[in-house]
Amino acid sequence: MIKQMKDMHKKTCMARSGVKKEGLAKFMEEGVNDDPAFKKYTLCMLKNMQGFKNGKIAIKDIENQAKAMLPPPLRDAILDATSKCSNTGGDTPEDITYNFSKCSHKANVKSVMII
Repeated sequence: MIKQMKDMHKKTCMARSGVKKEGLAKFMEEGVNDDPAFKKYTLCMLKNMQGFKNGKIAIKDIENQAKAMLPPPLRDAILDATSKCSNTGGDTPEDITYNFSKCSHKANVKSVMII
């Protein structure tokens, strides 16, 4: 169920943002991809998964979803990342979600399962 939901959001957000699979792979490998299409993708994914609300990362919502829906190893990775990345900022919504994704990748690569 979780994988199906992620795949559905991924397909939608790839189409909306224009990001290519190579852009997603680059981020997973390197932890960075400042291409505007990738930044749009992070915003789309976090919005669709209720992780971005009112112009900021919805840390509590992300944590609550992780606790309710994910198995312990993945849940713990996400909780670790949210505790370390709750204060990432940016000038635009895309920058905010990208900076959060980048920080999460650095904190625990497993936490960026949305990519």
